Amino acid sequence: MKECSGAGDLEFDGLLDNKAGAHHLTYSYNYIHDHHKVGLIGSSDSDSSDRFITFHHNVYENLGSRLPLQRGGYTHLYNNLYSGVITTGANIRMGGFSLIEGNYFENSQNPVTSRDSSAIGYWELRNNNIRTPADFSGFGITWVASGSSPSRDATDWITTGAFPVGIPYVYTAQDPACVKQKLPAVAGAGRALASLTCN
Repeated sequence: MKECSGAGDLEFDGLLDNKAGAHHLTYSYNYIHDHHKVGLIGSSDSDSSDRFITFHHNVYENLGSRLPLQRGGYTHLYNNLYSGVITTGANIRMGGFSLIEGNYFENSQNPVTSRDSSAIGYWELRNNNIRTPADFSGFGITWVASGSSPSRDATDWITTGAFPVGIPYVYTAQDPACVKQKLPAVAGAGRALASLTCN
């Protein structure tokens, strides 16, 4: 990640921020890289409405945090590549739920967490490349505990709450190994609307 001279934590805010009631959104096939804060959902802890947001087939590379920072609501994070997350990945807060499915995590700190709000959130971990804590070292996953309370990290890599709503669209979650191998070639601008094929 490149830093600008004089820039601090409060400069250059999020790339994909959702506030003021924005809901039923999908972000897909983006290449997002070299930035500090990426995706904010809710402007503050009091902005935690029942949003429904899907993030799929995105490549996140060399980023600081907020992948996303979720306050309340429901997110479906599937078939994304998280590579080089410096501070935190998915930060699920304020009673929010996230279905985290078929993703590939590597060289990342705190890839799934709940911290820095007055209430934690919950996640269902399903068929990601990380299956148990024994996988952390092989994929470069590290953890730094939060100084905030309450907080919860996925250091045991278990589901903390089953995703409580149905997915209203048809999708197929592809194998994380294919996401790692082939997604970078089809995500981002100039790809002529290519999509990931794994078979």
